[in-house]
Amino acid sequence: MRDSVLVTGGAGYIGSVVVAQLLVRGYPVVVLDDLSRGHRAAVAPEATFVRGGVGDRAGLDALLRSHRCNALVHLAAYALVGESVAEPEMYRANNVTAGRVLLERAAAAGVRRVVFSSSCAVYGHPRVTPIPEDAALAPVNPYGETKREFERVLADYARADGATVVSLRYFNAAGATVHHGEDHVPETHLIPNLLRVASGRQQALDIQGTDYPTPDGTAVRDYVHVLDIAEAHVRALEADLGGAGPRGRATAVNLGTGVGYSVLAIAEAARRVTGRQIRAVARPRRPGDPPELVAAAGRAEAMLGVLFQVGRAVPTTPWELVLTSSRETKFVLAVLVVFSIVSWYLIFLKWWQFRRMRRQADRFMAEIERATRLDDAYHAAMRLPASPYNRLLREGINFFSELKPGGLKDNGPAVATQTALTTTQLEALRMVLAKEVAAERDAAARFLPWLATFGSVSPLLGLLGTVLGVMDAFIGIAVGGSGNIAAVAPGVAEALVTTVAGLAVAVPSVMAYNLFVNRLGLFAGELEGFAQEIIGTMAREGRL
Repeated sequence: MRDSVLVTGGAGYIGSVVVAQLLVRGYPVVVLDDLSRGHRAAVAPEATFVRGGVGDRAGLDALLRSHRCNALVHLAAYALVGESVAEPEMYRANNVTAGRVLLERAAAAGVRRVVFSSSCAVYGHPRVTPIPEDAALAPVNPYGETKREFERVLADYARADGATVVSLRYFNAAGATVHHGEDHVPETHLIPNLLRVASGRQQALDIQGTDYPTPDGTAVRDYVHVLDIAEAHVRALEADLGGAGPRGRATAVNLGTGVGYSVLAIAEAARRVTGRQIRAVARPRRPGDPPELVAAAGRAEAMLGVLFQVGRAVPTTPWELVLTSSRETKFVLAVLVVFSIVSWYLIFLKWWQFRRMRRQADRFMAEIERATRLDDAYHAAMRLPASPYNRLLREGINFFSELKPGGLKDNGPAVATQTALTTTQLEALRMVLAKEVAAERDAAARFLPWLATFGSVSPLLGLLGTVLGVMDAFIGIAVGGSGNIAAVAPGVAEALVTTVAGLAVAVPSVMAYNLFVNRLGLFAGELEGFAQEIIGTMAREGRL
């Protein structure tokens, strides 16, 4: 028979969901809870429930004799920051002293695998955000101090007894499952209080502090779904941490999404989702609360394979979807954004250039048509701003004057001497004009190949994003089951967003490229026709 997992605090908000997830995975579960802050009804009936405290030596010995447990998931703790400031000794007694008794009796019973419910409160006021696991531990309230101290106790336990210990540092747990939700007395968590106000069971939301050094003055937190937290506990029990050896190993892992939201931002999201007005009242800061706590989530993904799918499954805006997508998808979207910015810049640039050349052509032709002779046309053209047309005329006239030094007067072209251009000289003149036409065409075509590149590469990037999104969706199915739309939705949404983003870049790029290539052909045709007209005019005026 498979050994049981002992879950302390399994009747609480997070503990009850952890128990449910363990049962789904086929683990026999024994729950130990004194029900001082938990609810017996929250414990799944398939689990064995024992009412008792973690500091009761006799009770623990009796439990561990009756049930063979090879792993411990320790969630039992007091967890109210404000209360810890008011009652620091009570928190130390329950969270540290009683925890030592639990570890002592578990070690005596042969338990060598421990998953501990720690907290981001161990970081205090972090110097860097997002917060990595190796950041300095400097808690600013007694609750965080008890978590830090018990992590040290666990490290000693791992070294002394050869145990494997994973301390999961939760950021802000949130959300609910079909069967489990939050039921605290008093309720201090933000989202339940927002919903209480929205449903009319509470008059207003108390915002604890509006003068933090954050964008809107309210505290910023990293909200992680309780299902993701529960999944992380299961993964921590199953993970091959490697290198534990006879001296054991203790490691800490952040549980967060890596994205922070302020209290006001969450309140606004609740207003949008519920369609209700939610009155908020500013209150003084709560003692011991840091202004911003956001996790660096890389270790959880690398070590436990937890991607926090559920916690980011219901973005309320497209921007939130982008912020909560996977790093790979963010990279694809970032490249597409760069492509889009550059392509639209080139589209407007080329539109302006072709529009300007059209105006130059119209003005040039108006001046030329008023001239009766080529020399008059030459002087009129040289008075105009530089354009492909007067550059072509100037190049032709200048080369002709080099071929026939006596063919031009000081005040402009004049009738040439009776000696005509040789066939070779005439061909050279045509080649010079053709070269100038080609140079002007190449100048007008500058950057057009980039539009073609963006138009062809962007759909491929969109396809790459689609593949990444589908992979995330399959991961969500593996984590939350095919019937859990909240676990599958992020991957599907990422696939759709990247596909649409790829097309949004490609379609205007390809359309603009085709339009400008057509205009380039017309422009080059006009120049070629004008070059032939220059030679024809010289012939009619007897200059050739």
